[in-house]
Amino acid sequence: MAQKDIKDFSQEQEYESLFLSFSNKVHKILIKLLIALLVGLFLCQSLLRIPSLRKVLSSAEHYEGKPLPPLQELLEKFTGN
Repeated sequence: MAQKDIKDFSQEQEYESLFLSFSNKVHKILIKLLIALLVGLFLCQSLLRIPSLRKVLSSAEHYEGKPLPPLQELLEKFTGN
């Protein structure tokens, strides 16, 4: 009976070490993937700040309206000054 318990304990330790090894590898891959996605997001958002590229990259750009005039012009128009 004691021999069986030792064998079971050994198998449990082997399973745990294999699981920890696997989970550490997956963890490292997920961290690298997250960093790559954040860098890609930063890069895309930076490219969208360039007006000539924004027209090519953004399909919704042509749906945008005309920009508002400066606030002072609007105030003069509506207050009559």
